[in-house]
Amino acid sequence: MIMNAVIFDIDGTLTKTSQVDADCFVKAIENVFSIKVDITDWSQYKNSTDSGITEEIFQKYFRRLPSPDELSTLKSDFVDLLKKSFNMNPKLFNVVPGVCTMLSNLQKNQQWAVGIASGCWKSSALLKLQSAGISSVGILAAFSEDAISREDIITTALVRIKNQYGLRDLEKIVYVGDGIWDARAARKLGIGFLGIQLETDNKRLQDEGVMDILPNFLDYLEFIRALERIGKRE
Repeated sequence: MIMNAVIFDIDGTLTKTSQVDADCFVKAIENVFSIKVDITDWSQYKNSTDSGITEEIFQKYFRRLPSPDELSTLKSDFVDLLKKSFNMNPKLFNVVPGVCTMLSNLQKNQQWAVGIASGCWKSSALLKLQSAGISSVGILAAFSEDAISREDIITTALVRIKNQYGLRDLEKIVYVGDGIWDARAARKLGIGFLGIQLETDNKRLQDEGVMDILPNFLDYLEFIRALERIGKRE
């Protein structure tokens, strides 16, 4: 019986797409709005989500929010750039080791519901998952169209899980992510957090005070033990 929920970020967590995502996002902003932004640290933004970053850029340069048409054009250009990047170099969309087997096993686990809560827009998020060879079929998800803040995106994913399974409460909830904004969102919500830190990453999660960190998902039993250990009641 489903009693717990594990929610995943995408970039840097399920897929090794953080760099190509950032590069294409910045290029799309320049292509569509003739604005050059130099982003080396997404945490400089109040909300490290596609919607939140775009709104903050618009407020800075135009003193207003983007229109629906402007957002649609930006998303379209962004996705086109991601597709071109994949066609030129598919390795930019590599999967984090062990993800596919882990998700397959986890979806068979009767105690854990699986969700995705990504700061990306839905179209780019699904493209990156597909390009990395990850099936999202049957996984309840929330994206940047659902909310501006990561906390609200995670909350939306949790609401969808509870509605799907007819639950009022969950025994344990864990958010799995790679960014300090992921850790901060989990802390604000009072839920468990499991960090994913690839071997090439710096020690930003440790500096943020994250204690539970895995380099990948190759050891499924270790992953499940981590979920059980750090999961916090809703």
